[in-house]
Amino acid sequence: RISSTVTFITSEQATNLRSVTTDISTRDSMTKEGDVNDTKSDAEDPGDGQLAKESLFYPHVFITDDKFTWLPAKLTKPVGIEDNTATVELDIPDDWPNSTANGEAIERNELRVVNLKDYPDYELPKQNIDRSGKLLSKDDMSNLPNLHEASVLYNLKDRHYRDLPYTRVGDIIVAMNPFHWIDGLYS
Repeated sequence: RISSTVTFITSEQATNLRSVTTDISTRDSMTKEGDVNDTKSDAEDPGDGQLAKESLFYPHVFITDDKFTWLPAKLTKPVGIEDNTATVELDIPDDWPNSTANGEAIERNELRVVNLKDYPDYELPKQNIDRSGKLLSKDDMSNLPNLHEASVLYNLKDRHYRDLPYTRVGDIIVAMNPFHWIDGLYS
């Protein structure tokens, strides 16, 4: 099952669900002051770029943007139930100026309040990240834990930046023009 959204539930519901599943998102790990604490597992990191599935709270999301379409962000405050808003901090990667077509800089840690009414089912799309917090990139996008528009675009963006023009989606090949010769690609 591929999950593509962040679901917010109460602390009591999260306590009940912990024994059933660990592949959910919750705001259970937010402190009373409204800060976000990542819930970490005691399990050892396999170091293979796998998604940290043991984490119940999944703060890494994508938000819409008029200029860049989707931007990576991290939830910083609980969802405002009355007004359907969430406060996020942009989580722009270090290589953003080099890996973005126009190379335009953007403030890395800008805080934004997003209206959840602008998202399907009032849920923000989840990022595919490994335990170190880096975005996952897969040669076959059907292997992405969260498959949606933003994750597809960021996977293709990352592979294009690393001169990997071919990406699969199951049996389908997506070929992106690298606009330059890539030595060793066909040898």
